[in-house]
Amino acid sequence: MHILSINGVILEMAKMGRPRHDIPKDEFENLCAIQCTEEEIAAWFKCSVDTIERWCKREYKRTFADVFNEKRKPGLISLRRAQFKRAVDDGDKTLLIWLGKQLLGQKEQPVEQDTTTLDAVDCYTSALRDAAKSAPKPVDHTTDDTDAVPKEDAEYGGGADGSNT
Repeated sequence: MHILSINGVILEMAKMGRPRHDIPKDEFENLCAIQCTEEEIAAWFKCSVDTIERWCKREYKRTFADVFNEKRKPGLISLRRAQFKRAVDDGDKTLLIWLGKQLLGQKEQPVEQDTTTLDAVDCYTSALRDAAKSAPKPVDHTTDDTDAVPKEDAEYGGGADGSNT
């Protein structure tokens, strides 16, 4: 309330403006712990982001970002605890690998290949290809025509039995 004196008469005047939003501190901190964004927190309390920012400055004497960075830590600890429990107790190999990379700096080492062996294999494969190209074509033995005279024999007049018929 503001007090105003006009010609010796004291008047009490109500503060102008909208009433302040009621934002319970414990509820705000729980939303921070589960990693809600400032926009999500504002939507939860049905107010604007600016209202959340002003409320943080009034209640904590700090910006939302500073308060959030502090109040989110218990949620991160809970998440880490749950991941460890699942990875270790349940044997989740994918999660174990991911945690090792994130927390321990582990990484997959590329397997080095012996290039001399690969070069020898390539050389051998090329030699086999070249040999296959220069090899004589195989004879087709799948025909059922046993009376057929091979082409070479027909040119010289010799049949399969050696006659000239």
